[in-house]
Amino acid sequence: AGTARAVLVDGLQTLESGGAELEKLAEALLEEGVEEVCIGDATGAVPPNAIRKAAKRWVAHFGAEKVGLKPCDALGRGLVQLCAGYDGGIRRFDVALAGLGSPRSTPGGCGPALATEDAVALLADEGVATGVDLRQLLRCSRFACERLG
Repeated sequence: AGTARAVLVDGLQTLESGGAELEKLAEALLEEGVEEVCIGDATGAVPPNAIRKAAKRWVAHFGAEKVGLKPCDALGRGLVQLCAGYDGGIRRFDVALAGLGSPRSTPGGCGPALATEDAVALLADEGVATGVDLRQLLRCSRFACERLG
């Protein structure tokens, strides 16, 4: 049996209106058996302070094992968003090898994903153990980029 996981790519955009609907949706998904709700930013425009405050609420309400964050690097703020989420208690992050796989060309698609290697390097620099071999991750990233052109 696999883990059911929901990724709400543009969920952070609802923080401007208070985020109550987002929290109701996350609660409903968790009640239906989803084991983790990962909330994302589709544009990269959500400010870190809003992410930090929301993360603290989500972690307090749902538990750190039930919520994740999908930072967006469209405006070069992916690492800042990751730090804000981490400061707020989130410990699960949805990132992409070399930032690949973002559906930027589709209407409503999210901007560039935060690269896994950037996230792992930053966390390592901050003394956070990730269990990821950064050198091997960088080799995999280069390989994927070379293969995909």
